[in-house]
Amino acid sequence: MDLNIENPWHSTEGRRARQHTFAALAEGNGPIADFAADVTSGHRQPADLLSYPPAAEDIHKRLSACGKLLAKLSTAERARIAPHAPAVLREMISTAAG
Repeated sequence: MDLNIENPWHSTEGRRARQHTFAALAEGNGPIADFAADVTSGHRQPADLLSYPPAAEDIHKRLSACGKLLAKLSTAERARIAPHAPAVLREMISTAAG
């Protein structure tokens, strides 16, 4: 199974989705909101996330939880849903782009 796709975040719609997502995140509280506020104000780039330890730690915890959920799926279940991942990501970007 080949999941190599172009990065949809690099499209015009992807950039717009990223702007909307960071604006929404900036309205919250905590390290991710602080980072998102810095991005929306132009003080940081989204790629700076890994160099911003408070937000990176929070993201790591969230991704670890997602990984644990995926690990609970059987191999057959993962194989069944994996081909749909690119379309789901594109739909999420389209929705976030508005």
